[in-house]
Amino acid sequence: MARFFTLVVSTLLILSTSSAVAQVDSLLNCLTQYEENDSSRISIYLQLSENFDGENEEAQMQYAIKALELSENLELPIYFIKSAESLTSIHYFKGEYVESKEYISKAVSVARANKMWPELGSALVTLGQIEDFLEEDQSSIDHTLEGIAILEDIKDYTEMIRGYNSLASFYYYREMNDKALEYYNLARALMINHLDIKENYELVAVTESNIGWVNYYDGKIDDAIVQFRKAIQIYDKYDKISTYAANARSSLSVMYSEIGMFFPAIQQAEESIEISEELGYFKGLYNGYEALGTAYRGKGEVNNAIESYEMAYAYADSLGFLEDMAYSSLKIAEIYESFNEYEEAYKYLLLNRELSDSLEMIRNEASFEEAITKYETEKTESQNQLLKKENELKKLELENQKIASDSEMEKQWTIGASVGIVLLLIMIFFIYQNRIKQKANSQLSEAYTTIQRSHAELKNANLIIQEKNDDITSSIEYASKIQEALLPTRENADLFRDSFFILRPKDIVSGDFLWYTKVEDSVIFAAADCTGHGVPGAFMSMIGNSFLQQIITESKIYQPALILDELRARVIDALNQKNGVDARKDGMDMALCNLNLKTGELQFSGANNPLYYVKEGQMIEIKGDKQPVGYMPERDEPFTNHTIQLSKGDALYVFSDGYADQFGGPKGKKFKYRQMRDLLFNNYQLEMSQQKQIMLKAFDDWKGDLEQIDDVCMIGVRI
Repeated sequence: MARFFTLVVSTLLILSTSSAVAQVDSLLNCLTQYEENDSSRISIYLQLSENFDGENEEAQMQYAIKALELSENLELPIYFIKSAESLTSIHYFKGEYVESKEYISKAVSVARANKMWPELGSALVTLGQIEDFLEEDQSSIDHTLEGIAILEDIKDYTEMIRGYNSLASFYYYREMNDKALEYYNLARALMINHLDIKENYELVAVTESNIGWVNYYDGKIDDAIVQFRKAIQIYDKYDKISTYAANARSSLSVMYSEIGMFFPAIQQAEESIEISEELGYFKGLYNGYEALGTAYRGKGEVNNAIESYEMAYAYADSLGFLEDMAYSSLKIAEIYESFNEYEEAYKYLLLNRELSDSLEMIRNEASFEEAITKYETEKTESQNQLLKKENELKKLELENQKIASDSEMEKQWTIGASVGIVLLLIMIFFIYQNRIKQKANSQLSEAYTTIQRSHAELKNANLIIQEKNDDITSSIEYASKIQEALLPTRENADLFRDSFFILRPKDIVSGDFLWYTKVEDSVIFAAADCTGHGVPGAFMSMIGNSFLQQIITESKIYQPALILDELRARVIDALNQKNGVDARKDGMDMALCNLNLKTGELQFSGANNPLYYVKEGQMIEIKGDKQPVGYMPERDEPFTNHTIQLSKGDALYVFSDGYADQFGGPKGKKFKYRQMRDLLFNNYQLEMSQQKQIMLKAFDDWKGDLEQIDDVCMIGVRI
């Protein structure tokens, strides 16, 4: 594979037109409700432009231009920048880099003139990326670094990461691997220290993949494989079904084939294909079949290899990707040639030659058109500069003539006036000094009075704020008592022989909650993590508590998976989440258990959260389903019910993500699940009360002086 093809470029334009995907007819109807110069039309124009993305390029361009022109006429800089960025993106993805640079340069100028630092920092990074494609190397580096410096001042870490990734990509494509790795590591450090990995997992995983490619081209293939495994672990944890996950698996497959590990290479390629098929992601299907063909060829299964390469060719053909078609046809030709089937080999070599010639012709045409456009732009700029210089010379000539005619008269007047001016200046000096003293005294008096008045007003305002803050805090503390009365917060010796409950809210009230009830010989219990924390999370916890009581005590549903299915349906209905466009994705993650105290049988079902249990000296993890209790249309499968037979002395643990996600330690990093799991396993034989103290102390020691970032809950039970 060519170097430019393999890198997963996560640093391309990240622009902010509009994320809403509305119907064109609806938007056009909205447009008729506003006057021609109404600023509301701008956002509608931008949404229309986005809706035509990939379908009608002319309409997409025209609506973005209308947004730009109206923004300029109404002197609305933020909308002007958004419109310019939209046009930048449109031209960029058409390969029209000169026009793309023209629009992003306008965005930079407006942002700089209006001191809009976030927009300026972001636009400079984008400008640097485009200049990279135009091979304006020094300008690309200078603008990207300037953008990063501005973004660092305002602590916009997400855009800083984009800037560092952009620089890494710049050096990667120039085969300066050390510099590329330096900037990728800077980006990764920012992600770890400043981003919520759960919310930005794609960015983190793509960066890990890109570091893998740098290692690969540096000849460190073992390190490259480690990086791609890291990326895949992140996707498996947060979203296995994504285009990025498919690309990572096909890339790992290529790595395995390189070192002769063809069985895992085939496995990764097949998983990549499966993900891409589910998504309808044709480029991913090409990558997957290409990797599969390489693995089968290395393994000696030539028929499967040819079949895979033919599938890759078909998907490349459907996308119109000539370069990929040429690559696949060449690989098929090589296989036939190696088995002396020269007729078939010649057919595919001929096809490869035709595709390569077409590709070269397209590149030459594009280069010629780009050169003409660049020449015309530079020519216009030169003419403008020349005209400007001519105007300046004419103006200078007129000024010189006027100076020459006036100089003789000024000479005579100057001698006579000089003496008078000196005397006048002396008199003015004494008058001015006196007035300055009077004015200074007056200003000092006024300033003192103003300071006294401001101090009194500020003191009064602080008293009012303190009173309101006390009232709010008092109300939340009272709500905490209500929450504590309704929800269990501590161990119940009547239910469990030996157990511990940990509930540590980030704020006064908690979005995490513990829950249990006894049903005949069984105890049903859960550790739940609601969307948000503080007051919003507490509201969700009360909804969860109420519905669990109804489902179990009234509906008599006891199987954990069925409980979660019913709970999800009720949450969606209660929060009116059936309206897919505007639905908020509120809900909860939960680990739910039903433990039969007599037989030791444990049933478990999880919404995102797992179960840990220790049996026969081994800690085992059962993962929850990758879906929440709440609205998530892309994941709406029935929850899975797991049954485990436990024995006396075994231990089990369920928890939210707050403990593992806490930042701290010597490097300010997350505690992480691996460390939490080891801590539980190393102490599982102790009394549960002792384990609780160990877990709390470890958490506090790790957190140190840092802020607690989330609610924490955990249940431990000894059988």
